[in-house]
Amino acid sequence: MDDRKFSPLEEGTSAQPGMPGRTTPEPEASEPVTGAEVGPPVPATASKESGNGASGEPPPLAESDAGGGASNGRRGLTVLGVILIAVGIGILCVRVWWVQIGILYGSSPVTQVDVVIGALVVIGIACISVGRSTSTKRAESSRRIRTPKRQGGGDAGAPGSDRSAGAGWTNWASGATALAAAGALVVSLLNLIQPLNPPGLAMPACPGARVKDVPYVGITAATDGVNSRQGPARSYLPDGRYPDSCSLGFSAYCLGDPIGETGGTSAEMWVTSRWLLVAKQSSKFAITAANFLSGEKRDPQFVSDAFVFPETSYNLLPRGDSKQCTGNYPYPAKVALRPFNARTGTFTAVARYATNIGMAVWVPPRQGFIDGNSYLQIFSPSLPPSDNPGQTTPSGSKSVTWDYTDTLVSELQPSVNSDSGSPGNVVIMAIPCIAPNIPAQTNTAAVSGYRLSGTNPPLATSDIPQGLDINHLALAACEAAS
Repeated sequence: MDDRKFSPLEEGTSAQPGMPGRTTPEPEASEPVTGAEVGPPVPATASKESGNGASGEPPPLAESDAGGGASNGRRGLTVLGVILIAVGIGILCVRVWWVQIGILYGSSPVTQVDVVIGALVVIGIACISVGRSTSTKRAESSRRIRTPKRQGGGDAGAPGSDRSAGAGWTNWASGATALAAAGALVVSLLNLIQPLNPPGLAMPACPGARVKDVPYVGITAATDGVNSRQGPARSYLPDGRYPDSCSLGFSAYCLGDPIGETGGTSAEMWVTSRWLLVAKQSSKFAITAANFLSGEKRDPQFVSDAFVFPETSYNLLPRGDSKQCTGNYPYPAKVALRPFNARTGTFTAVARYATNIGMAVWVPPRQGFIDGNSYLQIFSPSLPPSDNPGQTTPSGSKSVTWDYTDTLVSELQPSVNSDSGSPGNVVIMAIPCIAPNIPAQTNTAAVSGYRLSGTNPPLATSDIPQGLDINHLALAACEAAS
């Protein structure tokens, strides 16, 4: 074997004799020259974690799948927030409508619904905010990952990491405060736009009683509260109780057991036959909803008008029909007014089923009286109740003393009051009163004309002057101080 093949002097020359030798190419700078300069081998996993080697390829497929799931989660939060806000707005519309028609009432039920509306709106806003915030933070994180590191190996955002954490807690606290304020604002706006109690009422509503969308509202007047009963009489069982000095809404009235009125004066005595029906819903759905939300009782409840002070006009309250009114208490019949008794100075009127009878006089204009066109009750404060308008006898009879000399004759003009003057005409009415200040229908009244002079007692006449307001005269007849 030729030893020259292994000579170190011939490593860079050709093996063939007589030919010039070829020099072996120098190794590139990137390749290791000696064994001492070669570092430890790089694991294959390290190359994959650094972004698929030095080529800068996109992230692996698994990371893209995770990003897509996060994006779907963000969209889901936003959609959920929109749905919650829409539900809150829908409940708000229903709340306004149901409060207006009297399905939802009472401070506690209405406040609870307001809180639910505010919570739905606030949670919806929070979901939308979190979804958008997460999307923004993920985009910023992606930009930081793709940004090359500065020389020296430090992350460009590392020095401010502590400040970012502090700012995050501050943002969360500010957001929570803003959401709580938004909920309180929603509830306050609801109470401002549609308050629990109408502004015109003097007292808040009684528990379990509605005062909106009703024809009549009254205030309970008993010191220890007012019982409601199953029917318009004391013989019916109590089925509820309302505290003193709160507002009650009523839908109709029925005639029933007469109850003595509270208050009044020593010169009068009135009873009321009106029993007020507490307002309730009529349709099955409304009854169920009002019972569930507001605690409205399904059974009818009657309260005697004797224990209720008027808060709105009681003339607007209609009389109930036969289905609403039980007990078959008849309506007062037409009054029979007897002629004036000059000896006793009284009028006597009789009406079947009447519990009160009132009397009044109309002084027409241009009849020789100083105070013409006046509507005056026939009432004498110095006389006992038996001689004044008010409660009748069990037979429906009532006698009233007419002091015409002091009340009317003294008002005659001097020319008429002379012996040669003409007398003045007046109109007398007697009418049943179903309660103090509440006359029966005017077709039950009796009207008579009388002629007054300074020398003779009143004389009946068929001459009725024009211009009589029969409703005004009926109100004057049933006027009471209570």
